[in-house]
This record gives sequence, C-alpha cells and structure tokens, in this order.
Amino acid sequence: MAGSCLQDPECRRRVYRVEDLEVYYLHMQPAVIKDVLLDIVMFPVWWYSRGLILMLRRAADTLKGYAKYMAIGVWIQNMFVPMFGQHDWQSRLISIFMRLVQIVGRSFGLMIIAIMVIGALGLYITLPIFLCLQAAYHVIGSFMYVS
Repeated sequence: MAGSCLQDPECRRRVYRVEDLEVYYLHMQPAVIKDVLLDIVMFPVWWYSRGLILMLRRAADTLKGYAKYMAIGVWIQNMFVPMFGQHDWQSRLISIFMRLVQIVGRSFGLMIIAIMVIGALGLYITLPIFLCLQAAYHVIGSFMYVS
C-alpha cells in the first residue's frame, strides 16, 4: 500500500473527519431547504411575470425574424417592376401575377407562423395551471377510492 493516503502525512491533513462534515452539512441543510422551498413558492410568480415577459419578447423577435425572412415588403415595393428587364405588356402582366402569388403565399405562411407562435404563448400560459389541476385531480382521486 505504497500509495495509501494513511501513510502520507500531507494527504492525511486533507482528509476531513466525519464530524466536520456532519457539522458542515447540518448548518447547510436549513439554507438548502429554505432555498428549495422559496424556489417552489416563487416559481409561479416568476413564470407569470419575468418569464412571461421573456416569452413575449422572444415571440415578437420570432415574428419579426420571419417577417424579415419572408420579405413581403420587398415584394410589394417591386410589384410593378418588370421581371428580367422586359418592358412589354405581357411581361409586366406576368410579373404582376407572379409577385401577387408570392405576396399571397408568403403572407399566408407568415400568418401560419403567427398562429403557431400565439399557440405556443397560450400553451406557456395555460400549461402550469393545467398541470396543477391534473395533479390535484389525481391526488384527490387516489384518496377517494381507497378500499
């Protein structure tokens, strides 16, 4: 046992006694319990205040990003500009029709994304309430049919 910590005096100084650890953990335990209980109590407050503001900002940033990605404003600005530099009336008619199709399609896509983002916000708001109600339902139900 050449590598044993019991034979090395420097290593023995680093070894903690069980009594020291017990005192350390006994003094830490109330602080940890207080912290955990405070986190449990403050969770709904955070969820519906700072957390909700964070999610609203994230939803707005998501919609702004997709609106920029879809570039519907650019399509509207160039609605009457002829495609491929051809200025005859047939090319202008085709370019107006194609850009109108693009604007309608991109607007529809942005609307679908907006509906999904609003649905995610609704889920964010209702999920904790739903989970608490389900937990209460199952806890109450487990006590009602005990035979």
